Amino acid sequence: MNKIQLVSRIAGLGVATMLNYNEGKLEEIDAISSVVSEETFEEKESYSLEEIDLVSVSDAMGNMEYYFVEENKENSEYQAISNIEISYASTIPDLRETDSYWVPDATKTVSLINAKDFLISHGFDTTKTYTKEELESLQDTFNSFLFDPYLWVEDEVFYLENLFMIGTEDCIAMYDRNFYLSLIENVDGEDRTVVYYYDLTNFKKALKCHYGITLKQEKALRENNDYSYLDSFIMEKETSLYLGTEENNNFYIYDLSYFLTESQIERGYLYKFEVEEIIETLNPKETQIILALKDKKIMI
Repeated sequence: MNKIQLVSRIAGLGVATMLNYNEGKLEEIDAISSVVSEETFEEKESYSLEEIDLVSVSDAMGNMEYYFVEENKENSEYQAISNIEISYASTIPDLRETDSYWVPDATKTVSLINAKDFLISHGFDTTKTYTKEELESLQDTFNSFLFDPYLWVEDEVFYLENLFMIGTEDCIAMYDRNFYLSLIENVDGEDRTVVYYYDLTNFKKALKCHYGITLKQEKALRENNDYSYLDSFIMEKETSLYLGTEENNNFYIYDLSYFLTESQIERGYLYKFEVEEIIETLNPKETQIILALKDKKIMI
């Protein structure tokens, strides 16, 4: 229970008690209660970024909203600071130890992220405490349709040795082995590691993969210093924050070198705009430089 709720509840109990003693003072008591409530809700409480988190929420169109939250351990949930009626279950994906701001999957549209890291990465002061009003102002900034937390990717270069292109009958995308999100997922009662490789032209889409083993088996291999399972992954399906997708058995791998210029091959990397140009010029139904992946397994 926060300070505002506590004072309001005390004020309410005080009114009830005094009414029992003297019903004739009803108007006077109501006036006192009103003053106490107004003063309480006008009080500005400061928040340290060490004690709050941030939640990212996607709608059906993939539009993002961000809310600062406090952990409510009594109810096992995260409560929005700007609106105490909004809360999120403690079971939402926890991305605080990652560099990701959402899970590119329509089945996981709410995620918990590190508020301090988020503000640092976008140039905001993290040494001060923030009032509720200041946090709401930051939310307004983050929730603007112009705000893109992955805008820095525009200045990245993508090394050819890390790139791969995967296509289905409907679309084709390029991925980088260094741009991914790893999560634990329960499948048929067994935990396993799943990996989302971000679509480099749209970080709200991804290729969902797994290693073909359970988390228990993975830990046993690690204990024996065996990391060979990381050398390959099994493609499960393409996912998106705003599209429902089904498992696809018709994946194709595209020979990236066929679409590169000599200068690109010589320097060994692509700029973001070059990635976009390659993808824009491709049509999976007309391209013949593909290899069918019958078992959907890629060696990396």
